[in-house]
Amino acid sequence: MSPKTTYEDLVEIIKELRESNARLTKEVEELRREVRELRQGKNSGNSHLPPSSDIRTQIKNMSLRKRSGKKPGGQEGHEGST
Repeated sequence: MSPKTTYEDLVEIIKELRESNARLTKEVEELRREVRELRQGKNSGNSHLPPSSDIRTQIKNMSLRKRSGKKPGGQEGHEGST
C-alpha cells in the first residue's frame, strides 16, 4: 500500500477480499463434496481396500429369465421316454 491510500481505497480492497473469500469458500465446499462422492465409490473390487471394509454389498447378477408359471419336472400331457 502506498502512503496515500485513502479510506475509500481500503473499503474497496476489503470488499474485493470478502467477495474472493466467499467464492473460494464455495469452491472448497464443492471440491469437498466431490471428494466425498469419489471416496464412496471405492470398494475391494476397484481399490486396495480389503473386502471387510466394503460398506455396500455388491449387486449380484440377476437372471433375465422370467417365470413361466409351470411346476418343475415333467409336464402333464408329455409322453415319457421309458
